[in-house]
Amino acid sequence: MNRACAFLLVSMLAGAPSALADDAAKAAHIDEIFRLTKMDNLQKQILEQVKGMTPSFMAESGIPSDARKIGEELANQIAELCQQKLTWDILKPEYAKLYSDTFTEEEVTEIAAFYRTPAGQALVNKTPLMMSRSMEIVRERITELMPEVNRLTRESLEKYEKERSAPPKREDNSKP
Repeated sequence: MNRACAFLLVSMLAGAPSALADDAAKAAHIDEIFRLTKMDNLQKQILEQVKGMTPSFMAESGIPSDARKIGEELANQIAELCQQKLTWDILKPEYAKLYSDTFTEEEVTEIAAFYRTPAGQALVNKTPLMMSRSMEIVRERITELMPEVNRLTRESLEKYEKERSAPPKREDNSKP
């Protein structure tokens, strides 16, 4: 019995450096993916694009112009807070864990290899432009939807006001 325990312990200890090496290799490939995909720059660009979209959404939302100024100030404060609290340095460990939990070592090795290729770098370099254009497409579609969204909002508010001003319903406790 003691021999079996000793063998098991030796086997586990012998395999530990290999498992640690595998984890280190996987972590290195994940870091390489982040470097090759310029994740730090991408994070900044996303925050800037969201911040840049706010004024146009405010203008198209039907909010009165005097209220828009306060809304824009709020949006700027929120954007600034996001830029402070959602930096790449803060998010990177969580993204690394996400990648590690989601992909095998073989997959991260192959993903990194793809991003080293000209096609992989083309994807990285053209993604910001594609994101910007896709956000414009969505913004245009949202603009088209705003009259309907405003109508639905008005109807909901009218329904709420009507229900709120109606006398309370009495429950009929009589039994037939």
